[in-house]
Amino acid sequence: VMSEEGASGVYVNPHGVVHDMVTVGRVVPNAVALEGEPETQHSWFPGYAWTITYCRRCFSHLGWRFTPAAAGWGGGVS
Repeated sequence: VMSEEGASGVYVNPHGVVHDMVTVGRVVPNAVALEGEPETQHSWFPGYAWTITYCRRCFSHLGWRFTPAAAGWGGGVS
């Protein structure tokens, strides 16, 4: 997903926490794990769902994976 600013951008979540984001297209296979189901609520990218990502090696939070939201998804994009 490319933001209006390009490959990086700054976003604020509903709790007021600021996130500097860098958009990447690929990661090392099996280096990143996903946690939970894709969620559209509070997505920074309309039409996309987010899933938490973390490092499989050190378990550090890396960010979020954004995928196109399924048609009829009940979460609602905000």
